[in-house]
Amino acid sequence: MIETLFTFFAFGTIWFWLLAFIVSIIFIASIENDHYTLPTIIAIILGILFWKPIMAFSWQTLSIVVAGYALAGVIWSVFKWYRHVHKKVASYCEKYGDTLTGMQKVNLELELSVSANKARLTGWISWWPWNLTWSLTGDFFNMLYDTMTTAYQRIADRAIGNFKVEEEPKAKTTKEIITNSDRNYNKKGYQSPDN
Repeated sequence: MIETLFTFFAFGTIWFWLLAFIVSIIFIASIENDHYTLPTIIAIILGILFWKPIMAFSWQTLSIVVAGYALAGVIWSVFKWYRHVHKKVASYCEKYGDTLTGMQKVNLELELSVSANKARLTGWISWWPWNLTWSLTGDFFNMLYDTMTTAYQRIADRAIGNFKVEEEPKAKTTKEIITNSDRNYNKKGYQSPDN
């Protein structure tokens, strides 16, 4: 059964590239949402499916590849952590200014605690190629969106500007209501004669 699947998904076939594309989409979606269980399960299944070609390499080669992969993941995770921390701090600065209450500082420290972010950090190390790919493409598309925001808003404003706006009647003040009423009262509350 596994031999048949391996033949079907042999390296270079259209089915191999289709599988790689689908798996990459699943990995990227999972990693961006901080869900690392599904990529791990898929990696184990693929490891079982492709175990013969993997074992064709010597243990020295596999050791070097695994060590290089882990080192690249650690470097990538440090870069991602740096960006994550600065984005979170900028968010707090925007929300609260540069002075935090004691509780706000404790909340920020909890959110940026390494132990509270263990899954995220190990996910960035383990799945760095997909995270890197999405960071590059996602950042590019976000940059395009940010660049075009002004143009998009101008189009919307121009279309909305075609409408004429009726001026709403101004609300009357209490004084105007009393002054314009049919009956006028003096300070003591008695009705004064109209004539």
